[in-house]
Amino acid sequence: MRCVRDCRAVLLGLLLALPAGAGARDAAPALRVALDRPVPGMTALADPAQRYALYLPPGYPGNRSWPLLVMLDPRGRADDALALALAAARRNGWIVMSAEGSRSDVPQAGTLAALQALLVDAEGRYAIDRHRLYLAGMSGTAKTLWPVAQPLRARVAGLLGCAGAPTAREVAALRPPPPFAGCSGRRDFNHASMRTLDDSLARIGAAHRLDTFAGLHGWSADLGPAIDWLQLQAMRSGLAPMDAGRVDALYAQAAAALDAPAGDEDALQRYRALDQAVRDFDGLRDVTGWRARRDALAADPALERLRAEERGLHDDERRYQQVVDAWFARMAPRSGDAPRGPPALAESLRMLQVPALRRLAGDADRARADSAWRRLALARAAAGSYAPERARGRGDEAMARAALAVAEAIGPLDPGT
Repeated sequence: MRCVRDCRAVLLGLLLALPAGAGARDAAPALRVALDRPVPGMTALADPAQRYALYLPPGYPGNRSWPLLVMLDPRGRADDALALALAAARRNGWIVMSAEGSRSDVPQAGTLAALQALLVDAEGRYAIDRHRLYLAGMSGTAKTLWPVAQPLRARVAGLLGCAGAPTAREVAALRPPPPFAGCSGRRDFNHASMRTLDDSLARIGAAHRLDTFAGLHGWSADLGPAIDWLQLQAMRSGLAPMDAGRVDALYAQAAAALDAPAGDEDALQRYRALDQAVRDFDGLRDVTGWRARRDALAADPALERLRAEERGLHDDERRYQQVVDAWFARMAPRSGDAPRGPPALAESLRMLQVPALRRLAGDADRARADSAWRRLALARAAAGSYAPERARGRGDEAMARAALAVAEAIGPLDPGT
């Protein structure tokens, strides 16, 4: 995370500059934009260099204000990111603005500029609910959500973050945190940090959710469950009118998922699903049976064994980060160090423990195999992206080629099933 203090200051200035009234509702009817379909390439009025994809739901504007979801893809893939939220935005009645200017792995100034431009446009052009701003990001932009949400706290009704967790300090600074919907591929190299974030939010009693899926580093292919959950949280808190029909539908979906055959789910996964359902619907619908099933699992000693095994694997992954860092330092020597050639491919693979991880990736135990794939994914990201980029920035093409050879030797990554 870079320029966090500056980001907060600029966003606070933006917040203070925004109009106190609801003038956007007066301007909205004059807008000539198609409803209920993605509109790519919108130009921000306040900053013509910033563009975004837009979705306005059926019935817009009407005599009402509408929740706003701002999406910050780490590569500015505005149309692709919006597509992931489209169906849920339609059924929940949300506006979506998806930035083209957001970026990860670079200073936050670009993402901040994109977010500012979109928020100013939202105020001036669309009939937004000023108390229901939702921010979504992935990887580096998911981490960015937390510091930028602080000065906008009175407006932010929820965060949606995939594949990137903030630091403990950033979580502590946003107290109480807004409802957080996370998502993570089970073979994403950031999976352990997303699980740690979910556990820390549970400890402080925050509204939280973590959807896991078969996959690598990236967005979930369907953000619908996360958006539906954020809508449910708005109803629970009074930010949105209680809709008994929507609650019944979500309750039925949860019941169907919990009653489905367990397949290869272990007791820990079943416990988490039951606990999520109890937290979501307690006080809204009957959760007596779910609570009894959850509590029975909690009393089973096997559950704590599974937790301990998971913690051990996550510890292994944190230690492996140090292994990758040491290899990266070998590939990217500090300024002033004596120049030296790249290590042999075999040496790099040994340093990164690739042969051992390949063997572990074939383990019959899914948790162990997934953990090995996460470590291989981390090594491949370092070798295929970060190390060659650093080397080329220094004009060292030989080192860049050596890093890319390591990525190729690691081979393709299996997203799992």
